[in-house]
Amino acid sequence: MTHQSKTNLVLHASVLGATVVNAQGGSPLDIPPSHQERKITKLFRTEGSLLGGTRMTIRGQGFDPRGSMNQVYLGTDAAGDYCGPVDHLSNDRNIVCDTPAAPALMYGRLGKPPISVRRSGEAVPCEVRDGCFFTYTFDKTPNVDSIWPEYVTATDKQSTTLTIKGARFTQGDATVANFDFNMFIGNEERCELSDDGLSKDTIKCNVEGGNIPFPGYKDVTLTLGATGRARGSEAQGNVMPSVFVVPTIQGISPPTGSQSGG
Repeated sequence: MTHQSKTNLVLHASVLGATVVNAQGGSPLDIPPSHQERKITKLFRTEGSLLGGTRMTIRGQGFDPRGSMNQVYLGTDAAGDYCGPVDHLSNDRNIVCDTPAAPALMYGRLGKPPISVRRSGEAVPCEVRDGCFFTYTFDKTPNVDSIWPEYVTATDKQSTTLTIKGARFTQGDATVANFDFNMFIGNEERCELSDDGLSKDTIKCNVEGGNIPFPGYKDVTLTLGATGRARGSEAQGNVMPSVFVVPTIQGISPPTGSQSGG
């Protein structure tokens, strides 16, 4: 190395990555994520609902900071089911993804597929001591027995409080479940969780006046991020209860007419 360079650099190589330090005693220089050694070191929320929707966190290094640029599967690579990364919660050290529903062959019994992560087509090694797996289980599947009232009025100006009864709502993690709660009536998220609206067997949420879907029976979808999507009770054939939106008459035009009709 010549003396023409003002700063000498020493390269300390590792298996897949490197740390560059200033030979004059400076601090290590940051290595771009694309050059870091890729590995998975920790997993959070590795058990969840048979219907999917569990918000799982994969920790490590060398991930693409653009979450959706990482390929995450529950199963062996692309042969498994895609776990969609949540971009705004992911970075080069964390991938947060929402699990898919259990595969048909696994549904109804315990399933434990491997977690596969790829970045730019290259596999990210798992360095978790017990391996990288996700477990689908009945014990982590929220269960809904009933929703009361069974109807809301389409033009109510006041909010309507719905009470959902069931089991396995909080899973001992009420804070996380509150944060990740969402409930859809029809195709849109309509019910906002009440301040004290969540316990292990009860959920209370409010449908705001003027925020009511069109009249008719509406399917309900309930997801708690700590565990995943809920299903109906066995007595209901595991089908979620629906909510009926009652139509109302707000006016008649014209209010008068001929006695002969027409």
